[in-house]
Formats: sequence, C-alpha cells, structure tokens
Amino acid sequence: MTDFSNPLSALGARILELPSFTSTRSAASTIGAASQALTNLRRDMEVLAQDRTMTEAGQLARVATLTTRRLSGQPAQLAAGARAAASAALTAMEKLKAAERVPIEERHLAPEIRAHVRGLDLHERVAFMAEATKNADLPTLRAVVEVPGFLTQVSPQMLDLARAKIHEIVAPDAVAEAEAAQAAAEMLLIGEKLIKDELDRGRSATALELAAKAANAAAVMTGAA
Repeated sequence: MTDFSNPLSALGARILELPSFTSTRSAASTIGAASQALTNLRRDMEVLAQDRTMTEAGQLARVATLTTRRLSGQPAQLAAGARAAASAALTAMEKLKAAERVPIEERHLAPEIRAHVRGLDLHERVAFMAEATKNADLPTLRAVVEVPGFLTQVSPQMLDLARAKIHEIVAPDAVAEAEAAQAAAEMLLIGEKLIKDELDRGRSATALELAAKAANAAAVMTGAA
C-alpha cells in the first residue's frame, strides 16, 4: 500500500507502474529501501516524542543521531541507482541505433537500394517508402535511414515511420526500456533530493534549537549570577 504521507512511497508506486525491466525493478528496490528508511525514522521520532525520561535537549540531540543513522547512506544509494537506470536507458538507445545500421550481409545491397530510391520521382518515392514500411522491408528501410541526408525529399515523418518499423521488428522492447529506465532515473534523483532535504532539516533544525537552548540557559545562568 502506498503511504501518501511519505513522498518516497509515492515515487516507488510510480516506478512500479513503469514497464517491468531489470532497470526499473532495480530502481523500485532502491527507492523502496529509501522509503522504508524514512518510514523507520518517522516511527523513531514518534517513539522519541513519547519518551518522558529524556530532557528536551537530549531529545533534540537524539533527533540528529537518528536522522543520520537512518538516512545518511540513502542519497548515495539513490544516486547510484539513478546512474544505473540512466545507463540502462543509454544501452537501450544504443540497441535502437544498432538496429538501424545496415548489417554486413546487406552492405552490397544498400548502395543499389539508395540509387533506386533516388531515381524515383517524388510521388513514386513516397509510395515506395510507404510500401517498404508496410511490408517491413528491412534492407530497404535500413539502407534509407542509415544515410537519411541523401534523400532531401523524404520527409522526417516518413523516416521516423521507417525507424519505428525497424525498432518494432529488430528491438521491440528497446524503446519501452529506454523510456522506462530514463523515467526511473529521474524519479530516483527526485528521491535523492527529498532524502537530502530530510537530512538537512533533521540536522540543521536540531543544531539551531540546541544552540538556542544553550544560549538561553547561559543567559539564565548569567542573570542568576
């Protein structure tokens, strides 16, 4: 169940909604660990608030200790997870680029295909490319998209359709993985910032309050003297 009072829990739920790949499952595990650490810290704080045996200054000092203990390692874990997810996205994109390249066994055909397409008039060229895309003619599609600049009259939209067809056949999961892994990386970076903010609040607020109490105590002692 998503704990909507815990922002990391909500991020974890969003990652779990992404398509399931090794990269997204790993990201979900990483954010889950950070979310649990934050939940544990909040439970610690609830217990601490009910402890009547400690002075207020002692409780404040304990806040800093608990915050550091529970959360100090999490930013590095989240950052590492984000790097891993971004790397997975890059690997998936490289698969797509590799799918578009003409393989060695088709190298002798590619120049002939390009020459043929170049020799067609505009209407014939559009019809030829549409037919090649419809029929998943990989040698033709790869020959054209590998050197897109040689056909100035082939629209970017037509080239995009050709690429999409190649990806669909040769690397059907790579597009989805690239998008999902990148989304996971971005959410892990958000989680890293949230944890850092939580650490800063726990440490700085505690330090300021302790300093203020020490100053007040000193003032009282001075007045009493």
